Amino acid sequence: MGACIVCGIDDSSGAVRAASVAARLARDLSSRALLVHVAEGGRGLPFGLGARRVVRARNMRKKLRSIAEECSFPNGTEVRLERGDPARELLSVADKEDAELMVASSGGTGYASAALVGGVASALMRSCPCPVVVVPPRAIPPLDSEGMRCVVCGLEDKETDVQVVRLAADLASRLGGDLHVVYGYAPEAAKGAVSVVPDPALDEELRDAADGRVALTLAEAGVKAQTHVFPLPAADALEHVADQQRAGLAVAGPPERSGLDSAVGGSIAIRFAADGSTALVVLPAEAELELGSGHYEFVAGPA
Repeated sequence: MGACIVCGIDDSSGAVRAASVAARLARDLSSRALLVHVAEGGRGLPFGLGARRVVRARNMRKKLRSIAEECSFPNGTEVRLERGDPARELLSVADKEDAELMVASSGGTGYASAALVGGVASALMRSCPCPVVVVPPRAIPPLDSEGMRCVVCGLEDKETDVQVVRLAADLASRLGGDLHVVYGYAPEAAKGAVSVVPDPALDEELRDAADGRVALTLAEAGVKAQTHVFPLPAADALEHVADQQRAGLAVAGPPERSGLDSAVGGSIAIRFAADGSTALVVLPAEAELELGSGHYEFVAGPA
């Protein structure tokens, strides 16, 4: 069947933005593409029966084909209509199509509402059977292949860090670009503002520990990359490097199971989905990916 990129198209203003990113990836990764719209409601025939629903289905197919043409998807791109719960149906399509990437708009409206990142995007980031590309409201889709080549990857002191780095390295290699690995550490003094007098010895100790953490992760992953370490929260550090390098993709691990806690705590996935300026590739929890074959698939999933 070949590698497939699935793009969920909803009725939001971010749908075309997400489709543009999906089209760019499909072309640059030489993957077939599938555009899917899910109408909320009971399962059954897409959009149900009846004259009005048939007309709606026909109009939506025309809209999907128009988006495919507008965004320059590869020849042979398919469009599909489903009915049911959007997150559940997209997860089902990703599984049945053996998708290598799922692309969707975040539904977020800014960091102030990070806990309110769209339910569909949130569900996909946690449970999708393949990496998920979340396109936030501020992201500007690259106009050409050059704009997608730089990949930045954020470390968060999670068990998934090694797999996240390997995924980012594989994407950078397939896109013919550079990999930048970013680690943000926030000293306690900076967080709590307990003391106005910085401690140079403590700052140096924290920096050395951070450098060591990055080096250890890269060594375990077997990956070479340009590294960036900053005394900032992880999401802020990654955003800084992504903007500085004009990255086409950022890569991070999944949010915690508690969406509100992760939003308040500054999870990269939640922060970027809500207010990032770069499309974010999220590696779902407990995933072991087979890389280097031109396709991403789980070789060991959650227990």
